[in-house]
Amino acid sequence: MAVVYVLTARLSQLFAVSVGPGNVTPVWLPSGLLLAWALRRGPWIWPGVFLGAGFGNAWTYFDASHWAVAARALAAGGMNGLGDTLSIVGGAWLFIRFGDRHVRLVGPRAARVFIVGSCVGATLLSALFGVGGLWAFGFTTAADAQLLLSTWWVGDGVGALLIAPFILAWTAPRQVALAPHTGEAWAMTMAGAAVLVGEGFVVEFRELGGAGLLMLLVTFWAAVRLPARYTFTGVLAAVAGNILITASQATDERAMVRLQIFMGVLGVTAVGVTSLANLVRRLNRQLVARLEAGDAELALRGAAIEAAASAIAVVDPDGALRWGNPAWQSLAGEGRSPAPDELADWRRLRPGEQREAMVVHRRADGDAVTVEQTVTALGDGAGGVRAFVVVEEDVSPFLANEARLSHLAHHDPLTGLLNRAGLLAAIEGALGGRAPAHLALLLLDLDRFKDINDALGHAAGDAVLMAVAHRLQALVREGDGVARLGGDEFAVLQRDVDVPEDVGGLARRILVALAEPVSWRGHQIRCGASVGVALGPDARESPLSLLERADVALYDVKERGRGDFAFHDDRMTQAVRARLALVTEIEAALANDGLTLRWQPQWRLADGVLVGLEVLFELTAAPHTPMAHVMKAAERAGLMPQLGEALMEAALGVLVAHRAAGRAMPRIGVNVSPVEVRAAGYAHRLLDRLARHNLKGRVLTLELTESALLGDVPQVVGAISALHAAGVALAIDDFGTGHSSLAMVGELPMHQIKIDRRFVGRMADTPESEAIVRAAVRMAHALGLQTVAEGVETLAQLKRLKAVGCDAGQGTLLGRPLDEAGLLRLLERPEWPMGASDL
Repeated sequence: MAVVYVLTARLSQLFAVSVGPGNVTPVWLPSGLLLAWALRRGPWIWPGVFLGAGFGNAWTYFDASHWAVAARALAAGGMNGLGDTLSIVGGAWLFIRFGDRHVRLVGPRAARVFIVGSCVGATLLSALFGVGGLWAFGFTTAADAQLLLSTWWVGDGVGALLIAPFILAWTAPRQVALAPHTGEAWAMTMAGAAVLVGEGFVVEFRELGGAGLLMLLVTFWAAVRLPARYTFTGVLAAVAGNILITASQATDERAMVRLQIFMGVLGVTAVGVTSLANLVRRLNRQLVARLEAGDAELALRGAAIEAAASAIAVVDPDGALRWGNPAWQSLAGEGRSPAPDELADWRRLRPGEQREAMVVHRRADGDAVTVEQTVTALGDGAGGVRAFVVVEEDVSPFLANEARLSHLAHHDPLTGLLNRAGLLAAIEGALGGRAPAHLALLLLDLDRFKDINDALGHAAGDAVLMAVAHRLQALVREGDGVARLGGDEFAVLQRDVDVPEDVGGLARRILVALAEPVSWRGHQIRCGASVGVALGPDARESPLSLLERADVALYDVKERGRGDFAFHDDRMTQAVRARLALVTEIEAALANDGLTLRWQPQWRLADGVLVGLEVLFELTAAPHTPMAHVMKAAERAGLMPQLGEALMEAALGVLVAHRAAGRAMPRIGVNVSPVEVRAAGYAHRLLDRLARHNLKGRVLTLELTESALLGDVPQVVGAISALHAAGVALAIDDFGTGHSSLAMVGELPMHQIKIDRRFVGRMADTPESEAIVRAAVRMAHALGLQTVAEGVETLAQLKRLKAVGCDAGQGTLLGRPLDEAGLLRLLERPEWPMGASDL
């Protein structure tokens, strides 16, 4: 940087003009060059500036033969270096801080700060320090210092004003927009410079006049028309030419002053007008960019509207179609205008208001299309409407899909009948009129449908369901409803019922139709049905309450044996409520250890020996509910497995406790539900329970009803065989009242049969009952089984039982069911309750 300073300083001295006794340099090149460099590179160039300025000034006065002169020259040079450094760095800081931090001559503010601050104010420091140093160290007199200060200051200022913008313009990024071609710009630049130089030849410096004005106009034109780099190039060329002319012609001080004024005016004009022109160009570029961005945005929006799937159109207030996108043309047809009634509704809109409606159009091919239409009124600024923006969306596919989903939501996919939701909606519609008509709901449950699925597979089951659906639809009137509620449950909704007999007739026809076999792949499948009927509406009837009443009636039919129909009445509802209350009590008993055990002794009739104890139970909270009712309710509610386990655990616990106390107990008999014995793994779980109590199987007799032997016979036989092998005795309870056959009894490893109390109770009254008991005893003995008579209540019955050879008996005559205290007394003194004469 110091070398650059020295070289440009020597170059500046080549343009020195002879004035008076010495030479004056009209423009100081280093000031402009270094100012531009500081603006581009930052203030870190100051060491080079200081060294270059100090060395250049000291070299002028340096005399190596006189050390005192050399010292004074170095001191004066140091003052000059400090002044130039402050001038360059200060000028650059002023422009960046107050002019333009991006170092651009753009706008009046940047021009003012550059001219006043960087070129005038900052260069004054250089002149003051430089001239002050020369005067202080004896290199100039006080009289010459005033002229030297002015020429120094002006030279530095003009150098900064002309050279710095030139360098900044050529080192700035090229601005292509609004700039002429390079060849044209160079031609204009050289032409302008020639004009300015030519003016210098023609006009004497004493009178600028019109020639000076012409120079300013050319500079002004160049600053406005040309890019900054060409403007400052032309100005710099013109100034160089005029300096050469002045150096060759003028020798007085006035010529130098006029030359510097000429350069200053041109520089200020060039900088000021160029800054304004750059501002205009920048604003113009921003405006163009915004316009282009706006055009691009409008084009994008237009393309989006054109490509939109929604139909969009602009319609005049008189109904004429102004514009419609392709979707509008496709949906509504080319040129379609609103119907008169549509337009009338639109015209009621005020500016900014919207109207939404569902509208049905007719396509050109005649197909109807439903659209969701939104109309927005555009205001004209005067309170009126200048156009309507119409947006239409084809919702026909959505409506069709909605209808399909609604059909699926309310219909059974297999049969096409109404499903549960569809039936409830139909009942709701029938009940919702101003004068609800009398109606009937028939609830059907197919009999033995599970057996069909298990034996023949679900395809056969589906065929039966389809056949049932077709038969029911054939039986009902138009307007009545048929539904499949799920599984094998159907319903018929009969409207406008005149008399209940009509409903009964329909129920009978349904039973007859469904009793007919269904042909499927060579099979004749029979199932039958049970029907529960509810008539309505009752007071405050609801669809669910009507369905619940029909379900109660259906349950009553199933309880009575299936294959029939029944009308709902209050008795059924009360029975259901009682059953639900009983189920609640069973659940509470299971949760709170609420079972109370009773023990009924079984006596051998031949010698009066205690041979067994049947375990009975009652609910502690409902002691008067028969055990059979409790077990039946538990089976229906799915609680029998839990109830059976609780009963077995309690009975074995009592047995273990008495044995631990040293009291002998005979076999205990526990009633087992068919649900338990058919469950997978029942025998394994029971034997594990016995093992946990350290008991053998011989302490236990399981009393099974005959119905437990039906159904899944292989599984039942397997469970009974496993238990028999472990020593558990098995008894058929209530023998003679169920569905078992003698062959089945012979096949199973049984221990005893218990003769039902109904036969025992009639032995003294009817010979037939005594014959049945005698036959049962003989059959059992022939099969190696023991017999136990239930319900022995009179001495006559006891004697007849002994006469026919019955092995054992139980009943109120031989001992009522005992509580814990009674059981304890019995075990301590197990004595025959009758006299010795009755043995």
